[in-house]
Amino acid sequence: MSKNETIWEYFGENDPYFAVNTISEMRSEAIDDEKMKLFFERGEEYVNRIWGEIEDFFNLDFKPCRSLDFGCGVARMTLPIAK
Repeated sequence: MSKNETIWEYFGENDPYFAVNTISEMRSEAIDDEKMKLFFERGEEYVNRIWGEIEDFFNLDFKPCRSLDFGCGVARMTLPIAK
């Protein structure tokens, strides 16, 4: 396993929310229910912003029936996309 793979494996197992946001409040030892809620709300805000950009710049009729969240990890964006 490469050094990068080893590092990602470590964070995926031990500190997954920090691996996504890389801010100290998302460290496993610091995260609580309120921070977890904020983490997922920010993922939903990001997905909504992307949908808005697609509608503004591409096609208002864009309604995909499938999507792929590559490397979804803790599903911060997969859950809002599924809605």
